[in-house]
Amino acid sequence: MTFAIPVIIVIGVLAWVLRPGKKPTNLRRLTILATLIPLVVVAIAAVIFQLLHNATGNVGVSDISNIFLLSASA
Repeated sequence: MTFAIPVIIVIGVLAWVLRPGKKPTNLRRLTILATLIPLVVVAIAAVIFQLLHNATGNVGVSDISNIFLLSASA
């Protein structure tokens, strides 16, 4: 559930920005996608690393996922 909330927010923002009613220029669309895609990939990588870390029996936050989440939010 915690992972679904940011995904729903990202999908909502993309749907609003890229909605068919308004015709954004191709440059604007490419800029939005070039900004969002790396952030989404880094956030997904952080969640995967954390899930792998938790699967080994460690309950704390792994350093790798912490670095990924900090870089994604900056």
